[in-house]
Amino acid sequence: MKKITILLATLIIVLCSGFGQEDNLSNEFGVHVGATTGLGLSLRHWFNKPGIQITVLPIGTDDLTFVSGALTALYSFKQTKYVRVYGYLGNHLLYNTENKYETQYNVGIGPGFSFGRTVTFNLMFGYGFYDIVNRLNMYPTGEMGLYFRF
Repeated sequence: MKKITILLATLIIVLCSGFGQEDNLSNEFGVHVGATTGLGLSLRHWFNKPGIQITVLPIGTDDLTFVSGALTALYSFKQTKYVRVYGYLGNHLLYNTENKYETQYNVGIGPGFSFGRTVTFNLMFGYGFYDIVNRLNMYPTGEMGLYFRF
């Protein structure tokens, strides 16, 4: 658990310092909840129109190991001072040992909307493909996040 925390902290520091653009507010850090885009702490970086989102949540106890990790591709279609319209392609890997060892891989695609300037609320919806390794389930998905831009 300590190694994962150190790795995540290092990743956040490197991404924020390496891509920082003070006048553009291209970095975002916050919390995200989505079946195809991940659960947990989230870091986004926008390279003008394309962007990337990394979302992780590791939990470890004596009885349980739960890890949610996601890498999401983003593409901005329209941006104003307070609203961004974008598309996303989410890749989410879940690992859970509560009842048995279970790994699940979900993929989703759809539009997203970001509202706000410094603090942004994000809504994403679309279509998801769930547990595509073991069995394929397909149905609509909804994702959301709250981010601080810097």
